[in-house]
Amino acid sequence: MRRAEVTRLRIRDVDLDDGVLTVLDSKFGKDRLIPLHPEFKNQLAVYAEKELVGASDKDSPFFPTPSGNFYDGHSLYGAYRKFLEDAGISHVGKDKGPRLHDLRHTFAVNCLNFRCGRATMATTDFAKYMTGFLSEELPGQQSVSTNTIKSYRDTFLLLLGFCKEVKKLSIEKLAVKQFDADFITEFLGWLETERENSAATRNQRLAAIHAFFRYVQESEPSYLLQCEQVIAIGTKKHKKPHIGYLTAEQVKTVLAKPDLAKKSGRRDLLILSVLYDTGARVSELIDLYITQRL
Repeated sequence: MRRAEVTRLRIRDVDLDDGVLTVLDSKFGKDRLIPLHPEFKNQLAVYAEKELVGASDKDSPFFPTPSGNFYDGHSLYGAYRKFLEDAGISHVGKDKGPRLHDLRHTFAVNCLNFRCGRATMATTDFAKYMTGFLSEELPGQQSVSTNTIKSYRDTFLLLLGFCKEVKKLSIEKLAVKQFDADFITEFLGWLETERENSAATRNQRLAAIHAFFRYVQESEPSYLLQCEQVIAIGTKKHKKPHIGYLTAEQVKTVLAKPDLAKKSGRRDLLILSVLYDTGARVSELIDLYITQRL
């Protein structure tokens, strides 16, 4: 993980039950799920039990400062320099290393060594493909919106919950081969019966699963038949909601109502105009920062 991703972790982002870290709005606006090794998950659980006692706000930092705030990068870097010195490792200067970011590079090198057969990889293929799908394929290759990524992420969080609660499977040991068409069909049925999801919501979850298996299909030909069988699972018919809209004259009438003599009126007119002219969702507009674009 990047330094900023670690320091911004909230309590709600660390799922110690399923052994998954959720990283939101990282570099280039990407979100991703990171599976935890069982031993590391246990270490985090011990830390949380000792250091986060009484923390009721799930948006509080998982690694708080003594005053309960989020750490900044400078504080973390200073501690890292001290640890290097204590370990007898020479630091050759700022931006020259060893840097905190070099820990991320070390992880990448070790993964490459594992893949080259120099050691046995503990990461399952499901974890590998899921991470690649959410953090690289969707934001990079397909350029889908952050909201779509969050929706897909929620689908797979539900799937992981189904694996753990209903099928009694270990999250850390899940493999793609386990998710055949019968398994996915059972999961979709669970959504409808146990969680009382509508057919429309069920279809939305299925769309995310289809997208994932198309990604796996292109990445690993040995799963070709299994992926085709999952992708062949059909959607359910449901009553489509009425799509409401305004006529051009109604839009003009609404836009004429804000009082432009007031600051709030000018703001309201601009908000309505942006929504109308761009077709943006309300959630996309209210999440905008000054440096962002729709």
